[in-house]
Amino acid sequence: MKCLAPMVDGSELAFRLLLNNVTHTWTPMYNCNMLLNNPKFARTIVDSIKLEQELTGHKVVLQFATNSTEALEQAYALLADNTADFVEINFGCAQAIAQKGGYGSYLLDNLPLCFALIEKLKQISNKPLALKTRLFDRLDYFFDGAARLGVTLFTLHGRMKGLKMGCYSGPSDFNAILKHMNTLKENHKVTFILNGGIWNYQQHEKFVNLGADGTMSANFILQNPFIYTTPGIDVGVGSTEYQQLRTHTYQQIEHMKNEVKKTAIYSQTQDLFKRYRNDSELVKMIYFINPAFKNYPTFDSLSVDVQNVIIKNNKPGVGTGYLFVEKELKMQILVTALQMIENHVYCTKMNVENPWSALVSHVICLCGRDTMNYNVDVRKVLTDAKSAQNQDDYPAFRMGQFKTCIVELLDRLENELGFVETESEQKL
Repeated sequence: MKCLAPMVDGSELAFRLLLNNVTHTWTPMYNCNMLLNNPKFARTIVDSIKLEQELTGHKVVLQFATNSTEALEQAYALLADNTADFVEINFGCAQAIAQKGGYGSYLLDNLPLCFALIEKLKQISNKPLALKTRLFDRLDYFFDGAARLGVTLFTLHGRMKGLKMGCYSGPSDFNAILKHMNTLKENHKVTFILNGGIWNYQQHEKFVNLGADGTMSANFILQNPFIYTTPGIDVGVGSTEYQQLRTHTYQQIEHMKNEVKKTAIYSQTQDLFKRYRNDSELVKMIYFINPAFKNYPTFDSLSVDVQNVIIKNNKPGVGTGYLFVEKELKMQILVTALQMIENHVYCTKMNVENPWSALVSHVICLCGRDTMNYNVDVRKVLTDAKSAQNQDDYPAFRMGQFKTCIVELLDRLENELGFVETESEQKL
């Protein structure tokens, strides 16, 4: 089992459609009170899950966030005809919004309520039950009780429940995950997914060999959708037009770039790049994978805060651009950013889940901090929404800017060019 984690602005439909190399996807957590206040949105969730299953064959887990059995029952009634393969309560979110709302991992201080929520979900749904949570001191007791209530799919995130910064809170504790997994599996016939700090395929293979039924990736699959692709094997052409996570030839990439370059927005955005460079010229920039990432222990957990420290501390020499992955893979990842924009347009056309904030987040993640460190002018255009605020069709114009930024990064990687601000320019 190769799994996409539940993430707000991370696991919405457009990105799930992209991933033909995963077997299971989680929806974002849906707040029950929000659903009750917006019943129309509940319809889009049902339609999104059904469309995903038809186009990809994914097993989909529908996740709820709540601390009320009554709200859960009322919200589920709005989604009663959903086709999800599993349903679950979120017991893992540690962010401040979950603390304020009293749900997610903050429910773990009240295990009777946790069990009541699982029991209620079992009563109101005919779906198999799943559970995703974090490390805490009574985890084995919680797992045992949940299994007795009928939960069959367990996912354990390897960080403690009180760490609000999540992937910015250091690496996951894989040893602790395996310990609790073994205890659970000794007593119950269940499926177990390991989550937290998964950033390469070799990790997935290792943990499956150690007894896990699969792994789940979150932040690193956002940066590299090819994580669950067997190394050295072309992921292949998707079975439908909107399932296109695959490697592209240079000729195919060149064709896609030329299509973008024909647009008026491309020319306008080129002028913005020059303006942000303050008349400075592009410089020669030899791109290759950061040695610290290349030599990072393959089977160790990686976290975004550690990743950021590595990027900050490993300063390149003049004309050297360090990347998170090999340059050839980075170019393939950038192509998927173009596909994400097309998926967003498709979801809009189909009247299903397609939040604008998710598209912006995905494009920025796929372009990557590593690449934009050496293309500061592109980063400024990509993140400057004000540059399009006077346009009649803001979303269409911004998507044109996004495509131009992606094509510009592809050109610069191929031609080994870049732009890094001097200290004086940074002060402007």
